[in-house]
Amino acid sequence: MAFSNLRRSLLTDLREMRATFWRRSLGAVRATPGLLLISFVLGVAIWILVTEDENPTRCGLFAAPIEVVAVNVGREVAVANALPSASIRIAAPDERWDSLTSANFRAIVDLNGLSAREQTVPVRVEVNDARGVRVISVEPPAILVNLEQIVTREVPVDARIVGALPRGFAAGDAVPEPAGVEVSGPESLVDLVVSAGADINVTGLTVGISQSLRLVARGAGGGEIRGVTIDPPNVRIDVTIEQTVLTRTVPLGVELLGQPAPGYRVEGVQILPGVFDIEGSFEVLQTIDSLALGQVLLDGARANLSVVRSPSLPPGVSALSDEEVDVIVSIAPIRGSVAIPVVPRLVGIPTGLQGALSQLVITVVVEGDLPVLNALDPGDVLAVVDASGLRPGVSQVDVDVEAPPGVSVSEVRPAQLELTLRTIATPTPTPTPTPTPTATPSPEATAESSE
Repeated sequence: MAFSNLRRSLLTDLREMRATFWRRSLGAVRATPGLLLISFVLGVAIWILVTEDENPTRCGLFAAPIEVVAVNVGREVAVANALPSASIRIAAPDERWDSLTSANFRAIVDLNGLSAREQTVPVRVEVNDARGVRVISVEPPAILVNLEQIVTREVPVDARIVGALPRGFAAGDAVPEPAGVEVSGPESLVDLVVSAGADINVTGLTVGISQSLRLVARGAGGGEIRGVTIDPPNVRIDVTIEQTVLTRTVPLGVELLGQPAPGYRVEGVQILPGVFDIEGSFEVLQTIDSLALGQVLLDGARANLSVVRSPSLPPGVSALSDEEVDVIVSIAPIRGSVAIPVVPRLVGIPTGLQGALSQLVITVVVEGDLPVLNALDPGDVLAVVDASGLRPGVSQVDVDVEAPPGVSVSEVRPAQLELTLRTIATPTPTPTPTPTPTATPSPEATAESSE
């Protein structure tokens, strides 16, 4: 209970103190109004000084030009000249300066109520979404605006085909729908327009195309005329594409004349590349199965022949490239065999023995290139029978054959021979007859006869 009474007493005292404060304040204001004004001005000045110190204002030329736009243009007139851009000097807080763009400014000339004639109109610049930014000056402050009566006339649609088609294809005419449109705008500009054009790109196409394109007003030299409107702004353009020239890949062939040297033959013909790309009309290409590379003379050839040729093209046909063709004719010796009679040579007969072969001549069949075989001499192939280590008697002995380089032995007939070894007989000496001695007279005997 005591606490509640204390609370009510405090609230009553606070109300009385607040009422007394406001009565004295209002009384002071009524007594000294100039003091209140001075206080307000000083407060604002102090606020400005503090703000300027913390974020100083920067003044200078805005870097980007501002496009000038005409507003409130009458319904029967239009601007006939190009409006220049304006340069502006601005003041802005330093912290905001670098974030400003051309979108923060709008330069306009107000043409409200102006008639069709040439006149100077002041330029006004508005600031958008940039607090604390103001425009100090505009250069130029006014511009010349030429207002003309709006006229309308019909011009043809000029559809141009641009881009490259693949080889062998051709584009027909570009057909717009509609073929003519209306051009509206200032009379002097409309008079410059000769067509409403659009470019349709056919790069790489092999089939027709139908496309809706935006039109551009064009002058006599093909340049764009700005400041006019086209109705309708878009047209549909159709272009047909046909294949006028066909391409085909055909094989290549070459004619060989003559014969290689005796003992040689043509092993093969290599054509690099083996095919060739040509183009022409369908009627011409369907009659071509291959292309000829001319003739290669073989007379007496003993080695490979290599020549360069260009295909012979019939009328109405052209090559897709200037590439030349390599023709390589492979010449190789003919392989053959020949039977040669050979007298085998007996070697290695042991001392004191003599031998005899069962056959004095054998047949050796050799293989090789014919030019080598034809050049063989009788003594180039050797046959040897070795009797080393054999004893007297009859033995079957292999025949060893040696052939010169480039020749191989395919058969020996017979492959073995019968060898007979005998001891060499020592001759018996013939006795010499002894002569009969003749009787000689004895001296005694001779003497006895004389007595």
